[in-house]
Amino acid sequence: MSLNFDETKQAASTCLREAVTKPVDEAKAHINDQLLAKLEFRKDEPDAARVQDQQKAVEYSLSLMLEELCDIAEDKKQNVQEVGVDTFLDLSLYIAAAGSADKVLPFMLLENLFESQTITGCERAFDYIESRSAELLAPDFLKRGKLTVLRMGNEVLRRLSKSTNTVFAGRVLIFLAGAFPLSERSAVNVKSLYNTANTTVYEDEPTDNFNVDDNEMEVDSGSEQNKVICSDANFYKQFWSLQTFFAQPTKLFDPPAWIAFQQQANCILEAFEAYWISSVAASATVSSCEDDFYFPKFLTSSNLMNLQLNDAYFCRHILVQFLILVQCVVNHQSRLPPMQTLKEPQKKVLRELEGRVFSLIAKIGGAQGQQFCAAVKAMLQREHHWILWKREGCTPYEKHPAEPEAQDEAAAEKPRKRKLFNVKDVWGTSKRGRLGQHALSALWKNNGDSMEELADQKQDFAPSVKSVIEPVIEELDPESGIEEQYRSKNGGLYSWRALRVLSKHCLDKCHFFGKQKDGVQNIDAIAKTLAPELDIEMSAELKALLNPEK
Repeated sequence: MSLNFDETKQAASTCLREAVTKPVDEAKAHINDQLLAKLEFRKDEPDAARVQDQQKAVEYSLSLMLEELCDIAEDKKQNVQEVGVDTFLDLSLYIAAAGSADKVLPFMLLENLFESQTITGCERAFDYIESRSAELLAPDFLKRGKLTVLRMGNEVLRRLSKSTNTVFAGRVLIFLAGAFPLSERSAVNVKSLYNTANTTVYEDEPTDNFNVDDNEMEVDSGSEQNKVICSDANFYKQFWSLQTFFAQPTKLFDPPAWIAFQQQANCILEAFEAYWISSVAASATVSSCEDDFYFPKFLTSSNLMNLQLNDAYFCRHILVQFLILVQCVVNHQSRLPPMQTLKEPQKKVLRELEGRVFSLIAKIGGAQGQQFCAAVKAMLQREHHWILWKREGCTPYEKHPAEPEAQDEAAAEKPRKRKLFNVKDVWGTSKRGRLGQHALSALWKNNGDSMEELADQKQDFAPSVKSVIEPVIEELDPESGIEEQYRSKNGGLYSWRALRVLSKHCLDKCHFFGKQKDGVQNIDAIAKTLAPELDIEMSAELKALLNPEK
């Protein structure tokens, strides 16, 4: 007789209390004999509804047991490891791996544990994660719990001090880096949001002390006199108000803001050009990398304005901000309404401004200025590639090694001899290559008989129906948290490939071809139709969504 929900919860709670006091191996054997062997999923023909009820009961019992252990540790003034939490977490992994609980459950328990602990307790709990990283990061577990892992890691990092908990924060970041690939979308700011909290505070009513000693001001003890670039309060306000646009470039899509930016940028660049493109500025030097200092924020006092504008390092910083703003706005692509785009005359103005800025950067510091300008161009080019990569959906770029079996088979195959003919009889001794072109010659040299090569099974690159449908099924899962506009089906290339494969293998089962919604083929309906026949791992919630009648 199968256990119902209450009976399963009672049996699981009793069994867990007895098991956490035992060594890990004995505890697992106890769980297997006293709990898992009595559950429905171990039967040859299990009842799906009863299996789901028992699974929920086991998961609920595990959550209650974690709370109970935390309360016991608090009452005894001990840490949770001393009351058997590590053994309990091992048992949750064992139960989830056996199939009696969802594989996301161990991560949810760890998340709850971190929320109940102090920073010191979190460090001890993280020791357990590092010691079990191989089991936790296994594909079966990570596929179901990657969002929980990311949320848990970010929440821990948010609680840590940036000055006193740097080592622990580094451990968390290293774990997340090992859990997620380099192309993970959650770490690349896909929506290209800006940090609007980064504000620059400056004086609303600066003191009128810009004109000193007849527009000349002596800096240091040298004989050279530096010009006073900032001569009034209006210039000071225009200069620092530009930081609003640097912090949020999308403000330029507002017509009044665009006009204000043009006026302020021209005023600043004209002042820079009047000073830095001169014989005095050409001889200016910038300190080497070893002597540079990092400034989280430049001071905005009006008393320092002219000193800062005579500093080559400071001016480079401002000019690079101009270049970053231009690249952000020119390459901006709205994903959600309202659609924000620049008109061609506006883009032309920004390109001209970009040219003026590059010219200024090259003039500052002489030969060092040329080197710095080249480095900035290379940095912006890499950033442009990064933007394009995000726009294309963050396609993975890792190259995985070949399977050992495939390598052994390739090594076992003996190279086949091919018939050769006298190429000179056809092409003579042309300097362009034996077959007229070097590329054709290399192709002829590296490949065998063309018909045999084309007939080989290695040439079959057509994807299977499962590989095409599986991403759509996973994205339908509410637990994946993927927004509609970032679904794979919205890509034209993916839709075309999917419909090609489906029309070849299962056209008779798909009656949704030709039906479109907002110009996109109804891939979701096709996936729901084929899901029961494909061996795809799905959560209970997703199964209920795909088969509501059950």
